[in-house]
Amino acid sequence: MSGRVLIVNPNANGAVTAAMAEAVAPLVVTGGPALDCVTLEEGPFGIESQADVEAVTLPLARLVRAREDADAFVIACFSDPGLAVCREATARPVLGIQECAVMTALTVGDRYGVVMANDDVLAEAIVAAGTYAAEPYWRLPLAAEAYGERIKGTVSDLK
Repeated sequence: MSGRVLIVNPNANGAVTAAMAEAVAPLVVTGGPALDCVTLEEGPFGIESQADVEAVTLPLARLVRAREDADAFVIACFSDPGLAVCREATARPVLGIQECAVMTALTVGDRYGVVMANDDVLAEAIVAAGTYAAEPYWRLPLAAEAYGERIKGTVSDLK
């Protein structure tokens, strides 16, 4: 299998895009698709409000239409901005990281919440509160040492 997956950072923060590229680099395999991370230059510096989500929706759809070299797209923002509009703009797969996180949690078969935050103290407090209340949370991205065999699959492993 070859091809190209375009991973789109919908904010204009190039440092975030660079960090995403570094994070996905270990996932590149010989014969597999290229994983290209790009910044939506038209986006705000951060996606921090519903107005920011709305502001990137149409530019994301334009990017999806324009990038005929991509075989699939990943909207790399946890609010999945523009996901439905991008899916309307192409017949190629368009994935959102929030939707993927929820589907990943569902594959475990138990009840799990998903926590993704840039504030470690807040995220750990949410996970701890969930543990205390018997409502477990998974902190994303998943760390193999924290979840062990629970992220192993018969078809693929969760990362």
